Amino acid sequence: MASLAGHIETFISESDWSRETLRVYRQALRKFAEWADTMPPSASVIRIYKSYLLNKGLKPNTVSIYLTAINQYFDYLVEKKLMPYNPAKEVRRPHVPRTHQRDPLTAEDARMFLDNIPRTAVKGYHDYAMVNLMLRTGVREVEVSRMIISDITWKEGERIIEIQGKGRDFKDSFVVLTAEAYEPIAEYLALRSEADPSRPLFGAVGNRSRGNLSTRAIRSIISQYLSISGLKSKRVTPHSLRHTAITLALKGGNGLNLLSVQQMARHVNISSTLVYVREYERMKNAAERCIKI
Repeated sequence: MASLAGHIETFISESDWSRETLRVYRQALRKFAEWADTMPPSASVIRIYKSYLLNKGLKPNTVSIYLTAINQYFDYLVEKKLMPYNPAKEVRRPHVPRTHQRDPLTAEDARMFLDNIPRTAVKGYHDYAMVNLMLRTGVREVEVSRMIISDITWKEGERIIEIQGKGRDFKDSFVVLTAEAYEPIAEYLALRSEADPSRPLFGAVGNRSRGNLSTRAIRSIISQYLSISGLKSKRVTPHSLRHTAITLALKGGNGLNLLSVQQMARHVNISSTLVYVREYERMKNAAERCIKI
């Protein structure tokens, strides 16, 4: 693999995927090149690497992404006549669970979770506004990290916040800011010493840096309040906030169509939204409750 590793940067530079996708692919390919070392690329080598990743505890979704990166890279090398064929095409991706590995909060738990964020100082208002926004719109951590104040704007008479989504290089989506989602943000902004529209919406409180709050810092804040609320567990994590928003939208929709939920969640493929529907319908209409003995 050593001779092939030298083409990784050329492959990355000539690809037109999003910046985030290229970052992940570069990381995946470097790790594979380091692991494979001088072994010649073959389907059997890739299968051993797949087992190695799974045995390390990587999630099937992550392993699937790594194998996709290898497949795309080898396709590129075949196209450039640097390899005779692509052995990665002979390797099956790991089975990806059809249900979520994280649980949403109930509406009651979400309310209690928010109530445990004390709004007695600027940081409390900051944290409350951010968590509340995530619970009410389903925005991802990376999307929150990228937000600046001027992203809050209007569209057809509705207040929205523009979103630079996962894997995107620009802001091409939005979520609607209901009064319940916007008012805590307005309260927080009113307490800030400055409100330059180009500044991060949720920067680190007290930090003089102009940088955005990192996704790691966002997860840390959410985890702290989940722990305080007694909600944190293996299946309730910061990502549960997004699950909560999507699940509550489905439950409270009163005829809300699937497309509307997909648009709020910004799922590229509606099959991602259908996973939530299947889980919701499975619990709502559980056949087990019909068994009378």
